Amino acid sequence: MPFQASPSPFSLQGKTILIVGADTPSGISAAKVCTEQGAQVIAQTTFTSPQTAVDGLLHCRTSSGGDTNLPHIMASCILEPVQAIQHLLSTALLRDGSAVVLEKISVPITGNPDLSLEGSLHTLACSLALNAAPRRIRVNTITAKATPTPGEQRDFAHAAVYLLSPASRWVTGSNLVITGQATL
Repeated sequence: MPFQASPSPFSLQGKTILIVGADTPSGISAAKVCTEQGAQVIAQTTFTSPQTAVDGLLHCRTSSGGDTNLPHIMASCILEPVQAIQHLLSTALLRDGSAVVLEKISVPITGNPDLSLEGSLHTLACSLALNAAPRRIRVNTITAKATPTPGEQRDFAHAAVYLLSPASRWVTGSNLVITGQATL
């Protein structure tokens, strides 16, 4: 019997992936790599309800890295992704067994470079992961550099593909750090 190669666990063939923040450097790179892996990509600047159910949501930070207005930062980093996920879950537009990936960027709070909201997003992601587990929906975050180089943007995209793909079917409530820096 001839050897038959199994499909790549990183393939997104036949999957529909919604990318919010698709106009950001991370979103642009992720849309390209998801398409290369066979996904049908729905690219949005800000979240609007898709016309079809999706197999994955990648929410890239939609506010500029230079924003120092706390309400704007909170809306972009926390409120927008949570509202998008709640809508997709409540309308059954996020299919059972799908994946949600949220981009975390360390954004200093005005006047204090040691404080940021990135921990808040991961805590919310963990809570969402627990709530979505009965539907086998995985929720994870990626911590990325605030101003990535083109190569680092592609690294982000590859990390997103991993978390959106069947290769990460047992990964939920996790944070993948791709900053190139040591962390504690």
